[in-house]
Amino acid sequence: MKLCIFCVVNLMIITCFGQNKEQLEEQFDSLAKNIRQSTYYDSSSVFSYGDSAIKIARELKDLSREALIYQYYGNYYYFSRKKVSSAQYYIKSKKLAKKNEDWTLYNTTLIREAFILVDSDSYTAEKQFKELLEKSIERGDGENIVECYNGLGIISESRSNRNDAMDYYLKALKSAEKIDSKYHISMMLNNIGLIKFYNKQYEEAEKDLQRGLKYAEELGEERLAFNLHNNLGLISSEKGDFEAAREHYGSTLIKAENLGFPQGIGVTLLNLSNSYSELGKKDTALLYIDSAIHIFEMTGDYPFLPKAYFLKGSVTRSLGNYNEALGYVETGLEYADKVGSKQDEASGLRFKSMILKDLGRYEIALAAYEEFYSLHDSLAEVNNAEKMAELQVIYDLEKKDAEIELLAKDNALNNSRINIIIISSVSFLVLVLAFFHNRHVRLRRKQQRDYTQKLISNIDEERSRISRDLHDDIGQSLSVIKSKINLYRQGKIDNLDGLDGEVGEMINQTRNLSHTLHPSYLEKIGLVRSIASLAERVQKSSGIVCSYEVAEAADDLPLEIQTQVYRIVQESINNTIKHANASALKIILVQQGGYYQFEYMDNGRGFTEKEISDGIGLNTIRERALKIGGRAIFSDNRGKGFRCVIRFE
Repeated sequence: MKLCIFCVVNLMIITCFGQNKEQLEEQFDSLAKNIRQSTYYDSSSVFSYGDSAIKIARELKDLSREALIYQYYGNYYYFSRKKVSSAQYYIKSKKLAKKNEDWTLYNTTLIREAFILVDSDSYTAEKQFKELLEKSIERGDGENIVECYNGLGIISESRSNRNDAMDYYLKALKSAEKIDSKYHISMMLNNIGLIKFYNKQYEEAEKDLQRGLKYAEELGEERLAFNLHNNLGLISSEKGDFEAAREHYGSTLIKAENLGFPQGIGVTLLNLSNSYSELGKKDTALLYIDSAIHIFEMTGDYPFLPKAYFLKGSVTRSLGNYNEALGYVETGLEYADKVGSKQDEASGLRFKSMILKDLGRYEIALAAYEEFYSLHDSLAEVNNAEKMAELQVIYDLEKKDAEIELLAKDNALNNSRINIIIISSVSFLVLVLAFFHNRHVRLRRKQQRDYTQKLISNIDEERSRISRDLHDDIGQSLSVIKSKINLYRQGKIDNLDGLDGEVGEMINQTRNLSHTLHPSYLEKIGLVRSIASLAERVQKSSGIVCSYEVAEAADDLPLEIQTQVYRIVQESINNTIKHANASALKIILVQQGGYYQFEYMDNGRGFTEKEISDGIGLNTIRERALKIGGRAIFSDNRGKGFRCVIRFE
């Protein structure tokens, strides 16, 4: 009887303990979910839930559960961009997981650590992902397999290798579907959709993102839904469906506010403002931009402020408030300088040039554009240098690893292989360089031949014109004079009245022809009066209103420079008369500091890009500008005329 009572009591204790354990596990799972989805600004709740969860894990004597909470702490700090704190909690998680011999959780934490390395040392991160992928495949850890493929895809994407990135993401998606993890399926569909978006496969990208969004919302995953809605908004904007974009960004804003990500809220407000601007609701767009600027200033997210102020300037410019728009662009440039963003500075200078052009302040606009052009070229060089440096680091590290592995094998054979690879690579590189060099030389020769042929053709035309002038004008005048003299000698006319006037006219014709061939009078009257005389003659003969502004100091320039400037003026006027159908032209030569600035403009039809590129007259102006140490810049506003600017010392 006593034995029966003892058994019943034990059974009751075991049953109660089992029920209590199930309750504790349910409580733990609920707390863990709350930690994983906690908001950015509510760190107190993260650690409040975490303390409770750790107490339950210790009550259950489950080191793996405790390690999981520390990993979630690390994840929270990782998404909050506090990588140092994140790494500290990952170390705690690994220690407990290792002690409990939970290698799946241990490897999961190693994967999270590899993600921290992606931005700072992508090669080491890539190596870790590949090693952990092999271990995860051996162990059959489905979620870890997905995360490793995802990490490798992110690294490939950061190196602009979208084909490899897509391959990794598709493998991750297949692995996620195999274990039926809707969270990871949604995550991979988001990444795949973005790759298709970058490849302009908008319809396919939209399908993937919509499918991913459905899973994310079913699971209540706010962060994932935030990203998916935002990316769908990007696609709608690219397709020109700004109403759909506005709806997606509106949902993104709600998710961002629920998550408490100030940065996400600010960026979403900018996206929303752009949609409202495109929909014609400029005032609403400006309100959203101001809200975004306020958030970025309050949180110290200054790198976002240049783009915010440039967008505000763009909306204000579209309203015709050019001076106000210029002020916003100047503020954006100040922030770009403050955060050291050369890319934003270049964008701002280009935008500033456009607004100054709207205001008719062409000289300052040109200076801003030249500054942008110079900075843009510098950025391109820096990007190329950084890319080469990154590739060199990867190459050096790969070579080092290869050498370590090869030391255990036959050195002679392996050295031969390395030499073959190096020789082949160098040979291939030499062939490629030779190909491009020869191609460049051929193109340059072709351009030179084309230019020479056009120049010869122009010379022939000029000779024909001079021949006609000699025959039609001077030759006929001489014939008339000779005829009069013969008639006088034969007694057929009584006097030679008017002969001196005809001789004087012929002398003027000869002088004009001589001046066309060589402006020798530059030595006598100087560049200022020569340009004035040329402008007066053109206005009188063509009816084109000619104005000019030439600094007196121009007469002090060396004769060679004066000659080239005069020829440039002649060529420019010739182009205007022949092609522009203009009613007015203006010539400016002013001294600014230590250099001269020449400007020529007319109000004709302008030039096409092909004419600017291939025109023999404009190419001649370029060559003459180079001779005086300058560079000719042509600008063309269709319907508003042609402009040439040259700076020289």
